[in-house]
Amino acid sequence: NSEDIAFQIAPRLNAAGRLEDASIALEFFTATDVNTAHKQFEKLNALNELRKETELQTTKDATKEVITNNEDKIIVVAKENWHEGVVGIVAARLVSAFDKPAIVLNINNGIAKGSARSIGDVNIYELIKENAKYLNKFGGHKMAAGLGLNENNIDEFRKNINICTKKIDKKDFIPKNESIGILESQMLDLDLLDLLDKFEPYGEGNTKPLFFMKNAEILELKLFGKDKSHSKIIVRQFSHERKSIELILFKQIFVIPQNKPLTCDYRVSKNEFNNKISI
Repeated sequence: NSEDIAFQIAPRLNAAGRLEDASIALEFFTATDVNTAHKQFEKLNALNELRKETELQTTKDATKEVITNNEDKIIVVAKENWHEGVVGIVAARLVSAFDKPAIVLNINNGIAKGSARSIGDVNIYELIKENAKYLNKFGGHKMAAGLGLNENNIDEFRKNINICTKKIDKKDFIPKNESIGILESQMLDLDLLDLLDKFEPYGEGNTKPLFFMKNAEILELKLFGKDKSHSKIIVRQFSHERKSIELILFKQIFVIPQNKPLTCDYRVSKNEFNNKISI
């Protein structure tokens, strides 16, 4: 389904172009024998693992940089030796973490190049265009853009793009994830998964339904993954229910609030492991 493509297949193919050369993916697709295909697949796998490590470290570094300028409406962070192939992903991670548009730049020999990602109804392309005098090049659309500028223009660019946000309505910065309602916990079953499958493929223009959970009680927290960077949060949605719900938060270490309530949006997905299907 679309989730398999988005999380299993596409990242491996994209890793080639991001970190090395897209021809590796092309040679995998056009292989005329299994040995050649397997060899290219192993390369794609290795590059994808490297991409994940590089992305994780860059996200950590960029997050530290954001905290020093946390009053800005638009995040602009730049550093030497950030890999250009992952700055777009890192920008998306910052948007998710801080609920602000983000621009992440890699600096090399005095030239900064990078990517921008937006949120809600903020047109990041128009904001970048308004500050074109600081840039060497730029291009993109409302929600994402690429840009290049001289290192010595970064501070002025950051300052002025944030000045330009003053005319934007605060409501435009609100993320557009609209949940369709609260589900009773017992409705989270295989019948619901079958129903959701009928509306595939999900993606741009047909987003997977988002549900809402309010003041659920956190029963347990487990960290998992090779570097314990993912969180599994087990909650009871309503006090009268016996059934618990397992929430997964990827690439974030969740901190349990003092009184253990959790309000969040979530999507329902199928997990297949050892020939067992769970929700």
